[in-house]
Amino acid sequence: MIEVLIAAAAASIALLLGWALWARPLAASRAERDTARAEAAELNAEVSRQQGLRGGHAAEVLGLQKDLTRLESAETERVKLSSEIAALKATQAERDASHVRQLETLKANFATLAGQALETAQTQFLQRAEARFAEQQTKSETGLKALLQPVAETLTRYEGELKKVEKARDEAYGELK
Repeated sequence: MIEVLIAAAAASIALLLGWALWARPLAASRAERDTARAEAAELNAEVSRQQGLRGGHAAEVLGLQKDLTRLESAETERVKLSSEIAALKATQAERDASHVRQLETLKANFATLAGQALETAQTQFLQRAEARFAEQQTKSETGLKALLQPVAETLTRYEGELKKVEKARDEAYGELK
């Protein structure tokens, strides 16, 4: 039994010695383990934070992509509308030029028609005026003849009487000579 006791004592000593020798590296290993765990926890926290930021960045990227798509669509629409405006301006300029040409044509036609109407009106006015003057002259002559006829008859009578008186005077003076 002594042998057993010696073996037990030797095992105890070996255990103590192993523990003493192994405990030191074990403490260092535990400290390394605890440090590694702390670093892992920090890294896990950083990964979580990075994933959160990444999720935020992903949402921001999606928002920016939507904005970019909307801006590209707006730019396409702006180009399209600019083209339409340019076409409308060209059409309006063409219409304005056509309108100016039509106005010039209308002015020329109006001037021609107005000249013809004026000439026709003047011709008709002159014809009517001449007809009225001729009619008025005829009436005036007729009226004047009617007015002057009694005077003419009276003058004719006076001339006849004057001739008789002259003849009588010539005869009376002719006898005196």
